[in-house]
Amino acid sequence: MGRSLQQDGPEIINENNTSMKEMTIKECALTDMKSFVENINKSTPIQNFYDRQSIFITGGTGFIGKLLIEKLLRVCPEMMKLKTFVHVSTAFANCTHDLIGEKFYDSNLDAEQFIDLMNSLNEKLLDDITPQLIGTYPNTYVFTKSMAEIVVKKHVDSIPIGIFRPAIVVPTYREPVPGWIDNLYGPVGITISVLMGLMRVYYCDGSIKANLVPADLTVNGLIVSAWDIANNRRSKEDFPIYNYVSNDNPITYNRFIEMMLKYGKLIPFKKAVWYYSFTITKYRPIYLFCIFFLHLLPALIIDTIAVCVGKQPRLLGIYNKIHQMSDALSYFSTNEWMYINKKWNGLMKKLTSEDRKLFFCDIRELVWSDYFPTYFLGIRKYILKDPIETLPQALIKWQRLYWMHQSLKLVIVCGFLIFIWAVISKFV
Repeated sequence: MGRSLQQDGPEIINENNTSMKEMTIKECALTDMKSFVENINKSTPIQNFYDRQSIFITGGTGFIGKLLIEKLLRVCPEMMKLKTFVHVSTAFANCTHDLIGEKFYDSNLDAEQFIDLMNSLNEKLLDDITPQLIGTYPNTYVFTKSMAEIVVKKHVDSIPIGIFRPAIVVPTYREPVPGWIDNLYGPVGITISVLMGLMRVYYCDGSIKANLVPADLTVNGLIVSAWDIANNRRSKEDFPIYNYVSNDNPITYNRFIEMMLKYGKLIPFKKAVWYYSFTITKYRPIYLFCIFFLHLLPALIIDTIAVCVGKQPRLLGIYNKIHQMSDALSYFSTNEWMYINKKWNGLMKKLTSEDRKLFFCDIRELVWSDYFPTYFLGIRKYILKDPIETLPQALIKWQRLYWMHQSLKLVIVCGFLIFIWAVISKFV
């Protein structure tokens, strides 16, 4: 869809800093979409729309990202060629509400006040007041996404603008290749930790919907939403906001974990360090109890042995990172939201049959049982750099780890019974 902003005009970003008054944005940031359709033979309404048009797609996270959005919105009315401005938010930007509609939500903190505050305080003081600043938001990510939506709201009358809110993005389904992913965020990080044999318990309510959306469907959804925004200018009351979620084709965390354990046996990781043994609980005290006995205590024992034999202790550090990831995700794995996505479903009805195939993004048509083999193979190949050719060796190693795991459980049970027998013998 065009080269990156950093490639086309690195000076655009490099001249920016955190001061709103000193930021500069140049018109060369606009992307010519002609290259997007050059190699496509068919002609559909959406392809024709993108030919020789200019759009902005923004999704900056954090303070700098929000400043960039603010500046872009200020200069966009002067850009005569601008066809569409799409802000990529998140389905959790308004997670302080139980019911999330395709509309704006008010905030107690004004966007301009927020910017002034960020400019006037030093980094240490900002860190100190962050908990009070974000209030009931679980983290700064969703908080700044919410602030960015408030910035967008101020410009709804001046330019063709809309908001696209995807849920939790996971590896691709088909494009550009099946299973492609390049980060460890969200369920991907959990999957790797579990199937590597490291993570054995997770704080999660298995009955709630996971709200996953494959990356390629998400990008296609972004493309068609930009087309709809440009071709259907609406009033402030009917502003184009699209909740791109999977609540019409839900998968629960229980189902997700079932698939994870199923394909963990069929497509094991060659780099696994132990056989998986995994459970979830929605009760915090039980989770903390399991964390100690299933994670921290074994890690402490193994790291102590490593020190004794002159090796570097690593396991406690690894578990510290796993627990940080788990804590960051637990808010979303123990809470559930109801989403209204009538505008998105209405957009699906506007697409021609050709566009629906070329820009496949209707999550209702995704078959999860077909998707998950792709999900696990993609993680194996693109994150762990473990190609499918190593599967025979991985299966052999998996069997060896299985019997080691069973032997260890037998030793623990026998040791526990011997301990109980010794205690009872003292009182008999």
